[in-house]
Amino acid sequence: ISCASDGQIVLSDVEKGIVKVDGLKHRGEVHDFVWLPRVQLLASCGVERHINLWQLPIKTPVYQLDAHQASVQQLIYGAGQMFSIDTSKTIVVWDLREMAPIQRLEALKMHQEYPVGCIAYDERRAALITLSRKMLLWHMNQRKVPNGHISP
Repeated sequence: ISCASDGQIVLSDVEKGIVKVDGLKHRGEVHDFVWLPRVQLLASCGVERHINLWQLPIKTPVYQLDAHQASVQQLIYGAGQMFSIDTSKTIVVWDLREMAPIQRLEALKMHQEYPVGCIAYDERRAALITLSRKMLLWHMNQRKVPNGHISP
């Protein structure tokens, strides 16, 4: 899989030297993409303020996720969730079952001295990591209702 400033995403078979899928288009430059194994979709982002989800080989997005106020620059997958960060350094945590944002993290407020350059996910620690000149762990805890609802 490759993406570029021409706004296209191309899936190629490197061993056979052929393009398998092309024509996945954004309106502007594509910044990043990530495969979401839990839902079997490809997520991509770019200068637009939304994230496109593609069900390959269909050439139009099956979902468009909106929650950012600036261009989305990076996507990552971890713990069954997707995380995105935009150029204003706002991180959004996405619920992939509902295709909706579930949390916003203001990374700029946590890294005031050094802006966040990128994000990563540490499976072993179950933590989102924001990286700048300092590394900061954001632990992701799943909250469960112990006994469900007592009354309707």
